[in-house]
Amino acid sequence: MTTPLKINLISATVLGLTMAAGSVAHADTLFGVYAKADYWSANLDGEFGNGNSNGFFASRDDSSEREQHGILSVQFEHFVPLVPNVWIRSNNIEYQGRSNLNSNVTVGNESFDTSSPVNYLFDLSHTDIALYYEILDNWITLDVGLGAKSVNFDYQLRQGSSAYRFTESATIPMLYGKAAFELPMSGWQVTAQGMALSFEDDRVEDVSVELGYNFNDFMQAAIGYRQIVIDVQASGVPESEMTLDGSYLSFILHI
Repeated sequence: MTTPLKINLISATVLGLTMAAGSVAHADTLFGVYAKADYWSANLDGEFGNGNSNGFFASRDDSSEREQHGILSVQFEHFVPLVPNVWIRSNNIEYQGRSNLNSNVTVGNESFDTSSPVNYLFDLSHTDIALYYEILDNWITLDVGLGAKSVNFDYQLRQGSSAYRFTESATIPMLYGKAAFELPMSGWQVTAQGMALSFEDDRVEDVSVELGYNFNDFMQAAIGYRQIVIDVQASGVPESEMTLDGSYLSFILHI
């Protein structure tokens, strides 16, 4: 990841719109806390660093394996006008192991070959936060606001005397939105959620869509699909174009 990522003019426009819309948003919940736990089965693909790193994932013997990640989030909603609601998500995302390559790969200035297993670690754990306004709150719920990803990424490869490591800490401002549609008299609900930033040649996207069932006013279960795209092309920074995607199961409590 990279600190050169900056919020663009669209963000300022959205902020003004959301502030204005917040004063007319429905607020039939005086105060609510939503706690959500996701079990995400996701694959990691793409390229990272300089050199021919795009061959690393493709040449791994176990490239089809998915890792399981625990994702926790909490959402605070209230009735106070103009004061935004808060959403926080903790993403524990790590890929670690040993792989036998079926072709040689160059990452940065280091070469990795097929002679022995490569030890790897991709730690993409991060925290999401969003301040948002609830524009609609009936059978259609619409939230819009501004968010950020606080990242501390760490990529490592090691094979004998060859070693590559890239670390980056940054806070990335992003636009945030969420829309939910209740299917009348069924208990089912379709929800789409996303965070995104695009600036010059850099792009970060985190989107999900899910189908949930409301057991009552306090409990919901859901199945969904989530995709994270990290596309960084800024000069002076190791280029990355990585994608995490896969299905997940969720359980939500409303207090």
